[in-house]
Amino acid sequence: MRRIPVGSRHAACVKRLAQLLFQAAQGRLIVSVQNPIYLGKYAEVQPDLALLRAQPDFYAAALPAPADVFLVVEVGDTTAEYDRQVKLPLYALAGIPEVWLVDLNAQALEVYRSPVPEGYGQRLLPRRDEVLSLPDLPDVALKVRDILA
Repeated sequence: MRRIPVGSRHAACVKRLAQLLFQAAQGRLIVSVQNPIYLGKYAEVQPDLALLRAQPDFYAAALPAPADVFLVVEVGDTTAEYDRQVKLPLYALAGIPEVWLVDLNAQALEVYRSPVPEGYGQRLLPRRDEVLSLPDLPDVALKVRDILA
């Protein structure tokens, strides 16, 4: 598969989100940046960011699996449609509870929740002035405007 080089806007957004998630997680969770997640026998993905259950060995013994994942974040500029059409169905099928798609071109955030085998049962389009939190981790909250800054 041909890799598309990561542009400066994409890289900056990933770094900004990583910093925001590190601050929100307060050391209780692992913020994984562009590292693999094992989705099953035939699928391994490498999202831009993932928020994982704390593990003393930081997943040295085995890659994180869907049960370890609270959140996956994909940042898309040239890849947003690919993320929607290819990655989101894989995440849903694996049972990843929440995916955020940051569409840099549209300057929009898409939130996908409630995975079912056919995709996600819930799609939210939060406004810039909203605060997002995870259903299982309500104290991990980020301002949408900070994500899209």
